Amino acid sequence: MAPQFVEQFLQFKKIDHGASQLTLGAYRQDLHALGQWASGRPVESLGKADLRTFVSDMQARGLADATLRRRWSSVRQYFDFVVEEEVVEGLIRVPTRGFKFSRTD
Repeated sequence: MAPQFVEQFLQFKKIDHGASQLTLGAYRQDLHALGQWASGRPVESLGKADLRTFVSDMQARGLADATLRRRWSSVRQYFDFVVEEEVVEGLIRVPTRGFKFSRTD
């Protein structure tokens, strides 16, 4: 994940949405988890199938449903941001749209 895009996202959330430091920390942690999972591959290049696998992996690791949903919300908001704000050149589709997953607990 390109750190500058994450920092831009966090600044956007802080300035435009008044996100607290705790919320910003959760966003950072969640996006870092996605970046770690992607193993150096640019997160912005991930598609729906990749993100389904990410969620499946989180479920298989036994993450609490609340954690999984928060993490997914962070990822969804990040992709909405990079597409809507045209932060990543050429990224025009939000791969998180229309994705649904079942409860794990």
